[in-house]
Amino acid sequence: MLLKKRILFLTITIALIACQSKTEEKGHTLNSTTGTEGKKEAVVKKTEPTVKSIYYSNVLAIENVSINNHKLILPKSEFDSLYGTTIDSTRADIWECANPFVWLDEEWMIKTYGKDKEMEDFARFNGKIATLFSKGRVFHTNNHIVLFERTPAKNNQFRILSHQIVLDQNTTVAMFRKKFPDVAPEKTNDSDEPIFRIYTDNDRVDAFLFYFKNGKLDYMTLWFELC
Repeated sequence: MLLKKRILFLTITIALIACQSKTEEKGHTLNSTTGTEGKKEAVVKKTEPTVKSIYYSNVLAIENVSINNHKLILPKSEFDSLYGTTIDSTRADIWECANPFVWLDEEWMIKTYGKDKEMEDFARFNGKIATLFSKGRVFHTNNHIVLFERTPAKNNQFRILSHQIVLDQNTTVAMFRKKFPDVAPEKTNDSDEPIFRIYTDNDRVDAFLFYFKNGKLDYMTLWFELC
């Protein structure tokens, strides 16, 4: 009788140990699965697409560019708050061959100066545009908006927002050509000072011009064909 009780006790003990082992194994499996899923999630994050660093085009919209993290077309009040203390001098000139504000700020120009009888020009506009000089940078304004024209590469950054491409005084010709493989250098009298042209739209007229000197970016300008 005592032997039977011992055998029964031993059987129950073995069964309990086996059950506990399976429970622990199951819990371990669940934890492993969670860990695996976490690893899979991490892999997915690593393979997410990143911002491209090569610009495959010779067209670049003005809105996709900044100088020192500021847009190239600014309201006059915003420009004054950003650059007001850095203005070295100003000059007012008569632009006889029209000006870019004719289309960049057409609604305000018409509202302010009206249209002539032939609807081809502004009735009360004398063609005078102000040029602002700020530590080597050049801007133009019609007293409503301000338009960037030129900046030296030294101490300034030209940035393409969509691709996070930054050009500055350290940008070499080789670096520029690598970032813009579709933009060919234009011939100049000095082979060491090439010019690169990137158009502002598909009309292939107005453009950004990048001038190099001694193998590095010297200055940049936004050029409009007006005459």
